[in-house]
Amino acid sequence: MLIQHVDISYYIDKLVYRLDNLKPHHFITKTQASYLKNIKDNLDNKTAIVLLDYAENYNFIYQDAIQSVHWDNTQATLHPAVIYVNNNNNLIVNSTCIISNHMIHNTSSIHSFLEVILKYIKNKFPNIEKIIYFSDGASLSYIGIIIEQSIENCDVKVKFMKKVNQNIFTWPLKDDQCWIPYQDIIKILQSPNIINSRQYKFNSNDIVNIP
Repeated sequence: MLIQHVDISYYIDKLVYRLDNLKPHHFITKTQASYLKNIKDNLDNKTAIVLLDYAENYNFIYQDAIQSVHWDNTQATLHPAVIYVNNNNNLIVNSTCIISNHMIHNTSSIHSFLEVILKYIKNKFPNIEKIIYFSDGASLSYIGIIIEQSIENCDVKVKFMKKVNQNIFTWPLKDDQCWIPYQDIIKILQSPNIINSRQYKFNSNDIVNIP
């Protein structure tokens, strides 16, 4: 706990500022929870709901480990997911967790995790034709630059950026690239303003309506 002694006027200003930031977060949380409940209550037998938790890295801990293990920093990525399906008007819940030795959480790794989850759903619930995803952190869209194009395959290779705040993005330490079909491109943005060698500032009005 951090204890600070400040003037009352400063405290009120900070409190109002924090509350202004809290209001949209509280509204979004309540709206999303209501939307998820409504989908669960009206789920048909050809649709699945998949709740994705953002991947995190965890250290290995060994019971009765020898002293040298203390210096071992080996980690694993855990990417849990909860799957809801309707089976004869009964809501069935399936919990899964993907364990990986890939420590970098980028679009390519998430895509690989989703491939495993989709394969599991197809094998266990072959009647499913539609999947609705919910995620705790990952954006529905990503911003990057096109670095290569395949006219034959109708897709482009995109180098993705990492969000710093609402309209400032930076290049990650390790390149995050993958191929994207033409139809998955939501919008072409105006060229951003350069802040430094790694950070760029986009026009707020240009990205405000991007999900």
